[in-house]
Amino acid sequence: MKSIIITILCCLINTTVSALTPYEATYTLSWFGIKAGVDNRKLTVKNNLYHYKSNAKTTGLGKLIKDYNIEAEAILSIDHSGVNANSYSVFEVINGVIEKNITIKLKNDDLDPLSLFLALSNEINNNPAKINFDFMVNDGKKIERHRYQIVESDDANTVKIIEKDKNIELHFSKTQDALFTFFKNQRFSLKLKSVIFEE
Repeated sequence: MKSIIITILCCLINTTVSALTPYEATYTLSWFGIKAGVDNRKLTVKNNLYHYKSNAKTTGLGKLIKDYNIEAEAILSIDHSGVNANSYSVFEVINGVIEKNITIKLKNDDLDPLSLFLALSNEINNNPAKINFDFMVNDGKKIERHRYQIVESDDANTVKIIEKDKNIELHFSKTQDALFTFFKNQRFSLKLKSVIFEE
């Protein structure tokens, strides 16, 4: 009887998942290395569902070049299997014209462009020995496979991840709940400016 109880306790311990801490963060948005706007992101949790919102927009000179505003939200849950994306919506306006207005339900373990960031944070928190990640990402128009790999970082407090096929580089904090701190592809980049975690 004692051995059965110990076995059950071990299973419970092994399936314990470290939850992500809600926060509000502001990122500097740059195009080809030039500061062009901001991306305000907010992670909240209610009734075991995470709501991850992003509002990216151009400001100052960037707005004069292109008046760009995009609002997106991902709703998801997290368990021992990882991030389970539920739904994704995105509303994009460029120079006063609606370019994108999409709402989708996710299935077959697919992620969306927003929940992908949280999936990587969750993997870093809960599977520290893992270095390769493979996700299917649905943006409402197409579904693509994304393969990421952790590589050596110059900063001891940063987890550096790359996706060679798409020339993407991401950074996550080792000291702030695996918070996404930097993103770069061929066209634009996001860099963490400030963050407030919920107490």
